[in-house]
Formats: sequence, C-alpha cells, structure tokens
Amino acid sequence: MSSSASNRPGKKARRNHSHQPSQSSSHVTSATSAGASSFIAMHHPEKPSARAQGHEGKSRTWTTSIALPSSIVLNAQTMELRAWLVGQIARTCAIFCVTEIVVYNDNLPSTTTNTNPMASGSQNASYKPRGKYRDPTEGAENSTSGGGAQQEGEDDPATFLARILEYLETPQYLRRALFPLHPSLRIAGLLPPLDLPHHLRRDDKSPYREGVIVQAPSSTQGSSSNHKRRNGFDASALLVDVGLWDPVYVDATKLDVIPELNSRVTVRMPKDEQSYADLISPSTPTLEQGLYWGYSVRVAPSLAHVFSPGPYASEGGYDLSIGTSERGVSVQDVLDEIPEFQHMILTFGPLSGLELVIASDPRINLGAEEAGDLFDHWINVIEGQGSRTVRTEEALPIALARLKHVLERKGI
Repeated sequence: MSSSASNRPGKKARRNHSHQPSQSSSHVTSATSAGASSFIAMHHPEKPSARAQGHEGKSRTWTTSIALPSSIVLNAQTMELRAWLVGQIARTCAIFCVTEIVVYNDNLPSTTTNTNPMASGSQNASYKPRGKYRDPTEGAENSTSGGGAQQEGEDDPATFLARILEYLETPQYLRRALFPLHPSLRIAGLLPPLDLPHHLRRDDKSPYREGVIVQAPSSTQGSSSNHKRRNGFDASALLVDVGLWDPVYVDATKLDVIPELNSRVTVRMPKDEQSYADLISPSTPTLEQGLYWGYSVRVAPSLAHVFSPGPYASEGGYDLSIGTSERGVSVQDVLDEIPEFQHMILTFGPLSGLELVIASDPRINLGAEEAGDLFDHWINVIEGQGSRTVRTEEALPIALARLKHVLERKGI
C-alpha cells in the first residue's frame, strides 16, 4: 500500500506516535511575505526532516563506526543526566551519519567520587547489530546486571547506553511494539529526537520504510485473514506495520527466512495498493540512494572485541582504524595520510585516556606507551585544549567534524 492512502476519510483518528511540529513552526505560519511564501512552498521548513537526507542521490558503500567506553555514563550523577548524555551522543552520530556505534567495557572505575549504582554488575553483549530481521528487544531479559540492580531493573552501563541509543534510533511509531517499559527508558521519550530520514510521518512519502511484523503467514483465521482476502492478497502474506493507516503485505513465499512476530524489518514500499512490499537490508537505502538510514548498536565485552569479529569480518574487517588521545599527533598533520577505505572505526577512551584501557586489556599485548600501535592513526583532535580534561561526549562531535570532509573523500 502506498503512502497516498495515509489520509483516509471516515477513518477514526488513531494516535500518531510521530513527533508534533516544534514551536519554531509558528514562525512558518506567521511568515506572510511573498518571498517567505515561495520559500515555504519549495522547502517545507515546517517539516524538520525535510532536508535531512545525508548523501541523497549518491550511492554510499563506505561505513563509519565509532567505539565508546561504557564508563562515560558513570560520570553523570543522576539517571536524568545519564540519559541526556546518551541523547547527545545519539544526536551527534545522527548528524554525522555514523553507521555503527560500538559500546565497549573499559573496566575502569568512574572518575566521580559519588557512589553510582550502575558501577556494579557485569557487562554483557546481549545487544547485537541491527540486521535484516532485527528484533531490538532480543536479550532484554538478560540485559540487566546482577544482584540488587537486576531486581530493580537497573541496566549496567553498557546496556544502558545501548538501550537508549537503539530506542532513539527507532522510528517513533515502532517504539511501543519493540520496547517494553523499562526504568532506563523512563525519560528517553523526553530527549531531543534524532529526526532521521527513516523517522517518517504518516503523510511522508518514501520508497523505503521501517516496519514491524504484526502477523505471520501461518495464521489463516480471523478478521485479519478475511481483511487480506478482501484486498486481494493471499492469506499467507506477512503483515508489516510501517506507520501508515493500514499495514503493507509481503509475499512470504519469496523469503528464505520468515521473520518472527514483532521483529523490526526494512521495507521497500509497493508501487500501488495491489502490489506486495519487499523486505530489504537496512543498508539498501544507503547503497541505492545514499540515504542515511540510522546506526546499529553493538556491545563489546572489551576493547579487543571491538575489532574482532565485528560486522565486517567477511570483508576483512575495519580497513582504517583511528584512535584518539591528547598525546596523539595533531589531526591536521595526518589528514593527507589517511588512505582510501571501506570500513573506518574511530575509537575514544574514557577521561583517563585510551592508553590505560589498552594496557589493562589482556587480549591486547601492548603497554600504555605503545597504545598508538593498535591503530593506523593515533590523533589528537583538540590541540591546545583549554580545559585539563575533555570528556568523551565532547571529543566525539569535534573529531567527527574535523574528519568529515577527508572521510567523505577517501571512502570507497
């Protein structure tokens, strides 16, 4: 079913989980000059995502990954501040079109002197990269830390980061189906939205949409199957909720693997209401049209596990690795040395630096003084910093901004 059917007369209004227009849209309605009217008609500034299309029109095959230590949330003293920190990381990654976020356990104590209940408990790797048939809730039962934290539903730092990052990346109309109530998500809905290209409203037109499986083909009884027959679709079709008034239908006989109920999928929209939709890889919108289609989240039990096995193991892994440190080489001096790459990973350390993380990882046979040898480039992105310390969430946007143009030139 095409998105043209999103405004059906006579339908009872349903709750729309997409974000409402911001207060800034009042400026749009108050602009009455002829010049403003033509600008509004052409650019539709009342839609925040109108121009958020990344590399629109250009196929993009290269990827950008970042690796962050889980301990960064321990420096925030309240649940609200921790959630806000994760929200700022998500916003930064969305703005700079990051493909993958890896959260690794750095095994370092918090730099704050306050007692933090998140500091205890084991790290886990229950979160997996978003795949073709991805269920973001998979592993949720085992994602909490042990002891009292588990009884209270408290996430360990890595899972806390991953859970909110995935929640914010998920389109608003899918969140209720994919994320059960959880203490870590208590204020996640108040965080600034990412407004990614796949965070579509009902009336937005797009050749692709994110959806959730709402009915498997094995069910052939009840009103849902009758509804399918009335619309000319076979009773074995998959029903996928893509945020429109009605679900779209997928021919299950053409699938090698049948996705489970309530699993997230990426859909190529049908040409008309009588055609089937197709399930595609989440990378297809980027490969075909250069559309930024969000990020995946992966949890690694240590820094060494960031690089192995990784999602690109079949392609040789990351072919460009960059580590950040205030003791690294000025980023300006290495820009011309960055080679062509397909999969780049940019790694950040905690407040104490990557050196101690590398030296304490038994799987990495390097000392603190040799930490730079782990990466192709060891850079300092904030030369002559005024503060004694630069937090990871502060270094992240600075590093991505300074590397943005060279990565776009060298990515293949």
